[in-house]
Amino acid sequence: LPPPAKKPLSLCAPSEDGVASARPPALKAGEDETRYIVIDSAERLCSMDAALLPVLLRIAQLSARNVCTILVSSAARQTFEPFLTARPALRLHFPPYSRIAIARILAHDASSNPARAEEYTEIAKVALNVFWGQCRALPELRQVAWQLCEAADHDPAVSSAAREKDSVKLFRALRPALRQASSSSSSSGPSA
Repeated sequence: LPPPAKKPLSLCAPSEDGVASARPPALKAGEDETRYIVIDSAERLCSMDAALLPVLLRIAQLSARNVCTILVSSAARQTFEPFLTARPALRLHFPPYSRIAIARILAHDASSNPARAEEYTEIAKVALNVFWGQCRALPELRQVAWQLCEAADHDPAVSSAAREKDSVKLFRALRPALRQASSSSSSSGPSA
C-alpha cells in the first residue's frame, strides 16, 4: 500500500493541523531553547483570516515547543482582547525615539558606505535639523536623509560642504533638495 498523501499546508488558511504538521523534528536533550515570533504592525492580523491570530497566539501549545509570540502594534490593547484567551498579555510601552537616538540611527545608516560616512552623517544632521519639527517618524526621516545623500552624490558643492563640516554652507547647497524633500513629505500627509 502506498503511504497516505499529506495534505498541503496553506498559508492563507492556517489551522491546528497545519501547525502540528509543520512541527520541527524532535529536539535533542538540552535543546529546549525558546524561539520567538515577532510580528510588527500586528493590528493588520485582525483583518486577515479569523484563525490566523488565535493560532499564532497558541503556537507554543499547538506545536509543543517553547515558542513566544510577540505582537508589536500601535493599536490599543482592546484590539487584541478577543484573542487573548489563554493567558493575559504583558503590555510593554516603548517611548518614541529622542532626537539624539534618531541622529545616532541616521549616522549608523550612513556608515553603510564607509568612504562617505562622515559626509552622509553631516547631511543626515541637516535633514534632522530641518525636519524634526515637522516629522519624528524614523522611516520618513531616513527617506529624507537618503534623498539628500543622493543629491550629494550628484552635486560636488554639497559633497564639499559636507566634508568641510560647514553646516551653513551645506544647508545652502542642500536648499533645492530640501525644498523638494519638504514638498514630497508634506504631500504624503502628517506623520508621527
